[in-house]
Amino acid sequence: MLASLCHRCAQPATSLAASLSWCSDCLRCSLCFEPLQEEYSLWGQLPCHEQCLAARVAADRGDCVGCNLPLQDGWLTVGGTGPLSGNWHEACFRCDLCKTPVDSDYVAVEDPGATARPCHAACFNARLLREAGPCFVCGEPFSVAEVQEPRAMVNVGGLRLHARCLRCPVCERKLKSAQLDPFWLSLCCAGHSSDGTPTCSCCLRLSHRAAPHTRVNEISHLCWECAPSAVGNQVQAQALFDEVGAYFRSVKAWGERTPLPRLQLVDQVEMHKLRSRGISVHMTSIILGLCVSSHIRQEIVRRDGDEERYGLRRVGSRVQYIALQKDLGLLQAGGTLAHELGHAHFATAGYPDLPRKLEEGLCEVWSVMWLEHMLGKDMAGRSVSVGALLAAQTLNSVDPIYGDGAREAMAAVRQHGWPAVLEYVKGRARLPPMPGTELAAEV
Repeated sequence: MLASLCHRCAQPATSLAASLSWCSDCLRCSLCFEPLQEEYSLWGQLPCHEQCLAARVAADRGDCVGCNLPLQDGWLTVGGTGPLSGNWHEACFRCDLCKTPVDSDYVAVEDPGATARPCHAACFNARLLREAGPCFVCGEPFSVAEVQEPRAMVNVGGLRLHARCLRCPVCERKLKSAQLDPFWLSLCCAGHSSDGTPTCSCCLRLSHRAAPHTRVNEISHLCWECAPSAVGNQVQAQALFDEVGAYFRSVKAWGERTPLPRLQLVDQVEMHKLRSRGISVHMTSIILGLCVSSHIRQEIVRRDGDEERYGLRRVGSRVQYIALQKDLGLLQAGGTLAHELGHAHFATAGYPDLPRKLEEGLCEVWSVMWLEHMLGKDMAGRSVSVGALLAAQTLNSVDPIYGDGAREAMAAVRQHGWPAVLEYVKGRARLPPMPGTELAAEV
């Protein structure tokens, strides 16, 4: 019922709004203070324009936590004080991983410098387990509780393992000071590399108490995985030598009709006797092989002004045989035979006397070429790994003759190709120059 006086200024009333009487001057929007027309909304108990009320409600809501855009129809509120608290567009409040609407069972995913996002607890846990992967030692998957409990999952050099699996496979004691094999990614006590623990002479892995190495001679051992492929008799050795020879014939490094040298499988004692005679051998930590050859040399005279210099020049060679250390692993034996076949090639194919570093480096390239050839064949995964290890050892050796020579020769082969390098060495007794070094090389 319209009262006679305006409830605000006590002047004669002219309108009724919000159950109150108003004069024409006082009937204004409570938000923008502009005069009201016939249609209005209520802000609390006060009349206001509909658009003003909508703007005020939107301002009170704030922006969406997820996208920072104003909230319109279809929004929800997350209570509390957590990283997700606030108002969200319904379309924004979705699982960060599966992108479906989030129900009540969710967690907050927080990344540095980014807004927290909701995620289904099941999706988040699945991602945790996927990123953790299986235990490096036992291969069993982690549980969610183990991933979230720092004392239950241990990270060693980027490798994750159960705390209960943190035991040395060599001595089976709990690991305290661990060392990581960078190639095989295996863990053991730091002292085993120097305490006399047997090491596989082929793959260099330490002997485990659960799977001890086999001793093949007075200084060499093979692990249980390398031992079955060991070259232990003349028949096995000759078959492997024939395979090595066939490969080098296929790449034009050994004559198609040139017979292979005689092969002799010897033990470590005989190999040391040959070494004591002054015969050049292919060595790592033990003697692996050698190429026994005899050379015919001719006396030459060089004139330097009025002075004459006398010397010897090799005019012919004959390879008597190639000796191979008995009981080497298959790939190690093959790499050694490839190296010694390189010596046989340089001795019999008309090459001049080569500097030792050059010849040993080229022979190491022969070894790496055969190993890389074997990596492309259908072999068991471990055999491939052993081949890669042996090739890497050759090219990463710190030996000034074998290591530096191999790296320099391999760089030339990759730049010029194998046939071109052999032809150049045959004519000049040195490697072809690398790009940018031609002038310096010629000088």
